[in-house]
Amino acid sequence: MKSKWYDQWFACGERIQESRKKIGLSREDFAEIIDISDKNLGRIESAVKPPVLKLCTKFHLFAIFQ
Repeated sequence: MKSKWYDQWFACGERIQESRKKIGLSREDFAEIIDISDKNLGRIESAVKPPVLKLCTKFHLFAIFQ
């Protein structure tokens, strides 16, 4: 059984991916804008690996200014 944090993390990754595609950015371009590697962005979008605090902060700031 999956834990609640995993479900929330997976939903967050889906929202990030949908938003990125909606504005027409590739994964590489979006990763460059928020200053992380495209590999880490892929992990976040697919909910493979939990984020570190630095990544959470960057996504939170991006969401505020969007």
